This record gives sequence, structure tokens and C-alpha cells, in this order.
Amino acid sequence: MFEDAKYTEDIQTLVDIGLTYRQSKIFLALSLLGKANISALSATAKMDRANVYRAMKQLRELKIVQVSITNPTTFEALPLNDAVQLLLEGKKNKYMNAALKAKKFLKKHRQNCIKSENSIESQFILIPGGKLTLNKLEELSNSITETHDGVLCLKDLQNRSDFFYSLFKKLLCKNVKIRIIVSCKKNEKLPKIFESLLNINFKIRITEKEPYDTFGIWDKKRVFLTVSSKISEPMTDGLFVDNFAVVGLIQEYFELKWVYSKPILI
Repeated sequence: MFEDAKYTEDIQTLVDIGLTYRQSKIFLALSLLGKANISALSATAKMDRANVYRAMKQLRELKIVQVSITNPTTFEALPLNDAVQLLLEGKKNKYMNAALKAKKFLKKHRQNCIKSENSIESQFILIPGGKLTLNKLEELSNSITETHDGVLCLKDLQNRSDFFYSLFKKLLCKNVKIRIIVSCKKNEKLPKIFESLLNINFKIRITEKEPYDTFGIWDKKRVFLTVSSKISEPMTDGLFVDNFAVVGLIQEYFELKWVYSKPILI
């Protein structure tokens, strides 16, 4: 009964909100039967009686199955709306408890984390693209205090204009001085969304030469480089570096490109 596609999805839904596969089969069978004893459930779900007994005990502990003292003993599933609500509430509580334990764990080991960070003189970390890259950029934007220099391709600035607009606006609100070099072909124009950001602390220059990669320099102390010249969807992998010598070389490279790029008014 439960092996065909009609019920496979229903069982998986119950599994997703907190039941085991066996519990899901028994609960769904009981919901379809209305009321049933162990023998009927065993036959309907095609499961041996011992496993049905075990699953029923667990479902009663979850309070989504009720028992009637009859001969033989019969069981009745809680209405689906009520049962699903209880299961979701239980899953939510488990998540909150796990999150609380995780916070306590981090607090307990915070001193070890600080010691570990302080012992590292320089870092070269390859960060996977997507969410982890976005998290790293958010971390950098939260800690930056003075300057941000970067090289971008026009296509990325266009495709991710909302992201870069929010980033630049956030940095400007912190009085960070921004210089961006944009690689674009002749007669191509920058997105107009950046017009409102232009001021003495936000300068953009253009160059027709495509960069080997794109990068951002944060406070002249840390660099985040992409592994290619494009960072569009999905955001590509990146290399985070805070080595003094490497950051210095990249900063000098940026200053040279800045001199030979063209000022622009959007």
C-alpha cells in the first residue's frame, strides 16, 4: 500500500518534520483507516506486529496517537492539522535547543579560538563560492574602518548591482574611502544606480583591459581575490590573504592600475 508513488511523498513529508520512516508509515496508515488495532495496522502497512507495536509506543509518546481501551485495543491518529503542528513545534524546539548548546559550546571554547587566531601570523585561505564567500565579504565589511580598493568587471557590476550598491553604501556610512577600477569596453556605461553614491569618498575609474582576476583590498591589510576574472552567479571561489608582503604587492599593483585608468562621472 505504501510502496507506490502516491504515498511515498506523504511519508517523506512526515519524515522531514520529525518522524522516522517506520513511524511515518504507521501514522499515515492509521490516519487513512480512522481507527484500527495492531493486526489491521500490520496488514495495511505491510509491517510485522513487533515493529508496529514499537512504532505505536513512540507515536503515543509524541502525543499524535490516542489509544482506546477496548478488546482488542484500538488506536486513533490525531487530526492531521493538529499532528503536523505538534511535530513542527517539536522540531522547532529541538533546533532552538541545539542552537543554545552551540552558543554555549562556542562560549566555552572562545579562549582557545582567540589563542589559535593570535598564533597565526598570516593566512592564505581558499573560500568556496556562494554563501561562504558572501559570509566572508560580510565579515570584512563589518570590520573595515578606513579604505577599500577594488578591481571589478563591468559585467559583474551589472549582474550584481544590488549587492555592490548595498556593500558600497554600507562602507560609505562607515566613512570608508572607496576606489574602484572597472574593466569595460569602449562606449560601455556603468549602472546608473551608483550615481547617488558618488562623492569625495567614492571614486570610480575605468580601464579597457580585462583584469587577470578581480579583488578587493580592505584597509590595506587584507585581500580577497577571485580565482577568475568573473564573479557573477554563482559567485566564484576566492582566496583570502592577510600576509603583509602579498597584500603590499597587490596594493602596489592597484595603485599602478589606478594611475593608468580613466576617471569617470556616471
